[in-house]
Amino acid sequence: MDENNPLLALADLSRLLLMAMIWVAGIVLFVNIRVSTVYDAFYTSSVTAGAAVFDGSFAKAMVAAFNGSITYQILAFSNTFVTNTQFSVRSTPVSCAAQYDSYIFPGAMWSLNVTLPANSSDETVVKIENSPAIQIDFNQSIANGDSFLPHDCTVYGEDGSNVGIELCLAKSKVSSGWMIAGVTVCTQVLDGSCLSFARDPLQINTTFSLYSLTASTACMRSNNSIISVTHIGEPTLQDIDMDGLSLALGWLLNYTAQGIPAMASLVFMFSNGDTDPNDRHDWSTASDLSLKSILAFSVWLFSVNNGGDPLKPTRRLPSEFETSASLCRPLEKVIVDRGAFIAYIVLQSTVLLFFWIVVIWRWTQTTLLQESSSYPLVDFAAKFVRNEVVAQPDQIWEVEKDFLRDAGSSDVIEVLMDARVVRQG
Repeated sequence: MDENNPLLALADLSRLLLMAMIWVAGIVLFVNIRVSTVYDAFYTSSVTAGAAVFDGSFAKAMVAAFNGSITYQILAFSNTFVTNTQFSVRSTPVSCAAQYDSYIFPGAMWSLNVTLPANSSDETVVKIENSPAIQIDFNQSIANGDSFLPHDCTVYGEDGSNVGIELCLAKSKVSSGWMIAGVTVCTQVLDGSCLSFARDPLQINTTFSLYSLTASTACMRSNNSIISVTHIGEPTLQDIDMDGLSLALGWLLNYTAQGIPAMASLVFMFSNGDTDPNDRHDWSTASDLSLKSILAFSVWLFSVNNGGDPLKPTRRLPSEFETSASLCRPLEKVIVDRGAFIAYIVLQSTVLLFFWIVVIWRWTQTTLLQESSSYPLVDFAAKFVRNEVVAQPDQIWEVEKDFLRDAGSSDVIEVLMDARVVRQG
């Protein structure tokens, strides 16, 4: 190859450029492809559904009606409520801060007022369109300007028992509309007071807020779990009735009024901690989840269209709860970014256009064919050799046709023995 030939260098550069365009087009398209789940509805019905904001008056009425008693189902749900996918899904915090955890409690299967047809497969998805929902943001600590006063705290536990906690609840002085809550584990409950580890008590705190919004929900028909929440509306900060929430929390935690053993109570979930500082992380992780759960459960339960609504059997729900629910087949949809697809088409079209131009150009050119003989080796030499013959530069071209016609293999080899074959570009 003649390295000084500019046409050959241009051809090599063109090959590299075309190869790069092919790869870039494919990579750009690949990284901008995503797969989304869509729902093909085959049955739709008008329903009422949704979760409303906390109503403290409901807590006062229902707690008085229960007279301290509580069901096992409520105890079981309340301790891990925020991780129960029948009711809750993780969400992006409204505050957009890294140290916040956020949960949406939408109108799911539990909130429907009708029974959907049962003649569907286990893979069927129930899609509930825009309905009321609530969202709770939790901060894992309280601000420096916030603190609890003695009247903000209540001790839960039997006198003389080592199973007890002190729960504190107050409005935040730093963030308007927010509330703070904290739990301190008692080493012993004595005369209504909480005795704790003097130097390093087992303690967790959180700051939380309540928002109202709307959302569409997709739930699995087979187990009622929420699989996606979409079309989330603009959240609105809601004030929380602190007295009503305190009453609801006391109903959950007062195991002496419930008449159940201490080790079967929610209080035991907090007080069953290890005093070793090296094991505090495991305790705080589990207890933090329990605190968030009982707070969220109390806010969620005592609301319109829920079990804590004393008038639920006869109440006509507001119009915002009127929506539709559909039985759907889940399908996978491939979504391609429009800009990436256009770039892919442009790059690939450029490469194909170049190829076709080369093909047409070669097809329209007149090419003189080399005269062939009975000796392929001579034809090979005539086609590929141009300037370089090591021993005798003109030897190959002095071979006469008459000689080639009568020559044997040894004669041809002798003529070509000193030729160096160089492939032309």
